[in-house]
Amino acid sequence: MLVRSVPHIPQLLHSNGQPPKGSSLFAANRDFVFVDFVGLCCKSKRTRRRIGDLNGRSFHRLATKNWSAIRAVLDLERVSNASEQVSDLKRKVAHLDDILSERGACGVGFIANLENKASHEIIKDAVTALGCMEHRGGCGADNDSGDGSGLMTSIPWDLFNDWAGKQGIGSIDKLHTGVGMVFLPKDDDLVNKAKTVIINIFKQEGLEVLGWRPVPVDASVVGYYARETMPNIQQVFVRVVKEENIDDIERELYVCRKLIERAVKSEAWASELYFCSLSNRTIVYKGMLRSEILARFYSDLQSNLYRSPFAIYHRRYSTNTSPRWPLAQPMRLLGHNGEINTIQGNLNWMQSRETSLKSPVWHGRENEICPYGNPKASDSANLDSAAELLLRSGRTPEEALMILVPEAYKKHPTLSIKYPEVVDFYDYYKGQMEAWDGPALLLFSDGKTVGACLDRNGLRPARYWRTRDNVVYVASEVGVLPVDDSKITMKGRLGPGMMISVDLQSGQVYENMEVKKRVALSNPYGKWVNENMRSFKPVNFLSTTVMDSEAILRCQQAYGYSSEDVQMVIETMAAQGKEPTFCMGDDIPLAVLSQKAHMLYDYFKQRFAQALELSDKNGHSEVMSQTGTNLSMNLASAVFFFRPAHVGHQRDLYDGKRLQLACYMESCLQPRGKYVQHHHTRIIIILLVSHLYTLESEVILVEAEQLKSLLIEQYMWCGLPVETVLHIVSFIMEVVDHGCLGKRNMMHEVTNPAIDPLREGLVMSLEVNLGKRGNILEVGPENASQVILPSPVLNEGELETLLKDPHLKPQVLSTFFDIRKGVDGSLEKTLYKLCQAADEAVRNGSQLLVLSDRSDELEPTRPAIPILLAVGAVHQHLIQNGLRMSASIVADTAQCFSTHQFACLIGYGASAVCPYLALETCRHWRLSNKTVNMMRNGKMPTVTIEQAQKNFCKGGEKGNGRPFCI
Repeated sequence: MLVRSVPHIPQLLHSNGQPPKGSSLFAANRDFVFVDFVGLCCKSKRTRRRIGDLNGRSFHRLATKNWSAIRAVLDLERVSNASEQVSDLKRKVAHLDDILSERGACGVGFIANLENKASHEIIKDAVTALGCMEHRGGCGADNDSGDGSGLMTSIPWDLFNDWAGKQGIGSIDKLHTGVGMVFLPKDDDLVNKAKTVIINIFKQEGLEVLGWRPVPVDASVVGYYARETMPNIQQVFVRVVKEENIDDIERELYVCRKLIERAVKSEAWASELYFCSLSNRTIVYKGMLRSEILARFYSDLQSNLYRSPFAIYHRRYSTNTSPRWPLAQPMRLLGHNGEINTIQGNLNWMQSRETSLKSPVWHGRENEICPYGNPKASDSANLDSAAELLLRSGRTPEEALMILVPEAYKKHPTLSIKYPEVVDFYDYYKGQMEAWDGPALLLFSDGKTVGACLDRNGLRPARYWRTRDNVVYVASEVGVLPVDDSKITMKGRLGPGMMISVDLQSGQVYENMEVKKRVALSNPYGKWVNENMRSFKPVNFLSTTVMDSEAILRCQQAYGYSSEDVQMVIETMAAQGKEPTFCMGDDIPLAVLSQKAHMLYDYFKQRFAQALELSDKNGHSEVMSQTGTNLSMNLASAVFFFRPAHVGHQRDLYDGKRLQLACYMESCLQPRGKYVQHHHTRIIIILLVSHLYTLESEVILVEAEQLKSLLIEQYMWCGLPVETVLHIVSFIMEVVDHGCLGKRNMMHEVTNPAIDPLREGLVMSLEVNLGKRGNILEVGPENASQVILPSPVLNEGELETLLKDPHLKPQVLSTFFDIRKGVDGSLEKTLYKLCQAADEAVRNGSQLLVLSDRSDELEPTRPAIPILLAVGAVHQHLIQNGLRMSASIVADTAQCFSTHQFACLIGYGASAVCPYLALETCRHWRLSNKTVNMMRNGKMPTVTIEQAQKNFCKGGEKGNGRPFCI
């Protein structure tokens, strides 16, 4: 059979739908894979089938039954010295960390004394409340291994001075001493190495290590699973002599911790070294423990010398992540109940702004404290890191969380009237920092204040009350402590986007708007917004057509439109103002297997939220998830077609593992920015994944290591890269381990309430900020100089208006390439030139890049780069060169007409899209005789030519409201 799957390149197809001879962009050996299927019944007879015509079930049947024949005829180069590499690979273990799997839902609360009196009663009450939240967590089959609990308190100086006196260190100067709670490796040699690095970094920064204190723990109360991974827990005491201000001391300790993390990053044991806290004010005791045994494990918590004026407690439930000691909470600043659904985007944008973040408080050392996010940590840990960066740069905890987790203020009925300064604050920062969105009850403390805030949707519970003895309580549920109702002087609950803060130094309690008003009035945000931010006024749609009937048909064919696309998508949206819905299934060949040309968008699908729990026969579970609104390659969907009947009740397990395997291999084998698709590799991937099902009956007959060796040899034979083979085999072994040999599985949904732009329209907005995104660490009027678009969908007049904005200095970049020039005019070369042109434009001051495929005349030898590829390439290039925050990207394209395509472009870097050919199609449809007659006869609602275009844009906006809010 011949397999050809070429993503559609605009204008490359002739009228017969086939690529012109001699103009193919791909080498023949990458276009075609020749495979003969040998029939099982009649081996002398050869059967030739076209994969593009097979549905998933038929293809799987052929693939699995004829695997040896397929492998024997695939024209792939064998790997040299395969046997030597195989023997070496057996000793290696592949490990994948997926940020999308690191989420949680928990029980949290805090207790604070308004008089700032440190007492052991606060600790006892926090431990009691934590014990009452055991039901909010999970435990292993041994009933003792918890998935995380902990306390954050002020530093118990009395306890540590008692220890220091016994050690001959003398009294500790608490004004100039920092205390680090450190998880060290279990191996003694590695402990010494880690300590050496830590001591050297402190010495290098002018700090003096006073001593190390092994934290007294009772390992006998810890379950088997937690004990197996339990770190060596010690505390380090550091004297800071060159700083007098406590905020400067905290900043110096923060820098040291970042330098230590960078110093051990390349070490194999880097993940075993973790600072729970390193501060002059606060300390964190936590672990992979059940809440009721936390105080039994840490005997310090039982000592009467352990006194604190506040305590934040946290019981973690790993909704869809594997528990680990460092992932227990509280973190260094926050305790988080919920999950950040936008975490992947947040991490990407934090990476994008690394080179632009500057502040005088760092004295030019910003590069030393990078990176600001960690893909191997949890969503809570990364949010904590972002908040800590703002805090150490001079913001208060309340201000940091208002920036990172803003409330839904745009459609608030009274906020702009009663508190305009708060609206100005949010307007100012909306263009500087994307929201960290998702269910979140966040408790915070920097040692001076303690507080809590809720996400904009109010998806987690939070109750608070105050008693006559000046103690404030906040908890994710009532009843965690026995409090006499007669002593309560104030109580309530946090609503969506609300906040409460306790100032330990002044003894004041500030409720929601009191907190926000104080923060908003710290700078003249209203003046900066009014003087610099420009609201974009809508421009009327065109009332006449631009192209004649022949020209628009030629353009539609060149840019990949089909008659179904025009009639069932564009015309429906123009008539009804919403995207069309269909009741029939989609059984056409996948884009990756189809012989017909497809637009690049067709290789992408939306990922939805699900959680998969894998449990062994002893009850020990591991939970994996695929959650988010990210678009993944169609290959992930391809493997979902393969559902053999013999998998039976384990289908959900295989589907979850298969999705992870496919997505990973796709990212591994298709590097970002590479357009040329290795189609033979794609076919191999699908065959390999399908081949997983032939293993179930075989694995019982062989040992695990034998099976692993067999798989490595087989996949190395296929010519896959060494690293890829390791990861593939690791995944397959995990599937075999969990899917067979007496183990079971269970699938459950993430516990997020449904969110959609219809029922929750109050908290939804499609507003877009265009222009340079300023330095988030410094405030000033220049950061407010942006253009505000009401929607990411533009018409031609609005784009023309933007191109005349003198502040944005827009630059139009053509996306055409000329195949007549050979290599110099190739797609790859043109992409490189496009990225260089974008780079140069931004460096010359342009704040708006318009990638356009408009042309006065179409030529078969001068096609346009797929706009999704162009947008993604420019986006990634600017990120890699530290320029992404300096400009916005707008796509002026004919290659966009559906909500999926809008979502792809925006998801891969575009701020707005002008679908000029789709709008022209709307105009032609409205003026056609057929449409006029149907409206005249009452068979269709009457709409004007302007209304038809407005309906199309409205449909695009409504359609994208759903994936943007998931």
